[in-house]
Amino acid sequence: MSGARPLAVYVSPGLAAWLDALPFETLIVTPGPGIFDLAAELETRGVTPDVIIQDEVLAPRTLLKGLEKFRCPKLFWSRDPHLNHYWQAPYAGLFDAVASTQKAQAGPLAQACAGPAAWITWSETPGPWVPHSRRAHGAAFVGRVTQFRPLRRMFTELLLSRHPIRVETDIPHPEVPGVYAQARLAPNESILGETTHRLFAATAQGCLVLEPARDNGLEELFEPGREVVTYEDGLELLEVMAFYSRRDGLAEKMGRAAWERCGHDHRPENRLVSLGELAHRAAPRSPSAREHRRLLALAAAHCLESSLLPGRLEDVLDLLEEFQDDPECVTAALRLLTWAGQPRQALSLAALLASAGFAPGDVSFQVCLCVLFLRQDKFELARAAFGAFAAASGEPAGEAVTPAGLYAVLGDRLARRGRRWRPGFPFDPQRHLPATASECYLLSLTHTPGNLPVLRKAEALLRDLPGSELARMAYLSEMSLRNREDFRLGMSLGLADLRAFRVDAGLDELRLAREQALAKGKAAAFEAALAARDPSGRIRAAL
Repeated sequence: MSGARPLAVYVSPGLAAWLDALPFETLIVTPGPGIFDLAAELETRGVTPDVIIQDEVLAPRTLLKGLEKFRCPKLFWSRDPHLNHYWQAPYAGLFDAVASTQKAQAGPLAQACAGPAAWITWSETPGPWVPHSRRAHGAAFVGRVTQFRPLRRMFTELLLSRHPIRVETDIPHPEVPGVYAQARLAPNESILGETTHRLFAATAQGCLVLEPARDNGLEELFEPGREVVTYEDGLELLEVMAFYSRRDGLAEKMGRAAWERCGHDHRPENRLVSLGELAHRAAPRSPSAREHRRLLALAAAHCLESSLLPGRLEDVLDLLEEFQDDPECVTAALRLLTWAGQPRQALSLAALLASAGFAPGDVSFQVCLCVLFLRQDKFELARAAFGAFAAASGEPAGEAVTPAGLYAVLGDRLARRGRRWRPGFPFDPQRHLPATASECYLLSLTHTPGNLPVLRKAEALLRDLPGSELARMAYLSEMSLRNREDFRLGMSLGLADLRAFRVDAGLDELRLAREQALAKGKAAAFEAALAARDPSGRIRAAL
């Protein structure tokens, strides 16, 4: 299968229809979910590739085994890096180059693989142009609305309460273009401020997309104000919906401009050309076979712990067993045992290792050890373990005198190391061991609800994380109830409500905060603070 062109093995069916755009002869391999031995498969077929390309399938994941046996460039295209960095960081290390649908995640993935990276985002093939006068619906939204997408539920409920809009929550993908081809406006929502595939699906049908204003590179894909419209929060979403619903000619002009831009810049063929260019920039590296096995074991462990990888616990533990001297792999094994309902076995292993002097200054291992002790009601042993870690790492031991206090101190230590959150990880306080500061603060608050210092830390930690509005609202609400004199808490809560599409509740909170400030003789301070966060004045006008 050598052919006139180099041979690329493409591991995914996602872009199979457009593979002629790649500068390679292409062999498609479509394994099922789980760990797939690509080296064994290609040896059976008698294939020696010149390039290997895998793109992430957004379903139960497929991880490739045996990549260390190939001496050709290997590329991984992450489709949801904003939700999966916790397992894709080790997995990217198996490849020589990475691509990311999200601009902000291209750099972190490049660091993980130590090779070139590219921002190669979503795409869509435009449909035939349908004049807006022939479209049956003023607006449409297509996207799953489940218990795992509470912000999306609030988004759709707000729209349905104020505008005639077609909402499709669970239709086959081939039917999506037809929905958007019959709509003039396409309000959009994102989970963590990411660029969504929905943006391209709607512009490909000539809708005017109303897109969240986030720092995600949108302006490099479509021109705001000419091809798309942006909004800051639920209040502004309602305003732009009303504005463009009354201006059919302007909406059609902008929708057509976006449709033309999509047809020129954002077709699947464009993305494959970019993948081919990235392949030419990549050079095969030579990490040891052992390091490849270690990274695969970590990726598999993190995937299994978040229920993304079908397979047996024992198989992944077997992968980790080779690396009993590695704190990261040992910690992954402890997390898996706990996730699988075996916390006593996890504690026995961790305590045995600690007694032998294993990784005394490693924060991840010591957090696991402390939390495992706490969950077995062994607070003094947990505090002693933390004291040993503090001595080994050269940090103060702190003043934790309760389990809640120790959880908070563990959160402080993780925050200090930049381990603030795991976006996309479905953390269950009953089932998972914490790995980040936000998870430790959450556990502290489950033991001592209403602890203001911890609430402040937890809220501040999430302030820069798009999509964290619901968690921040819970923390701000609790702080506001316990400190009614601080109008800034009520203001922050009201603004978070607006970002979470709770427009009426948000405006009510802002009015209450204004009344609190007035009662304390701080009306001028309130107005100045709100003006700084509402430079356009639209929120103040709504009040």
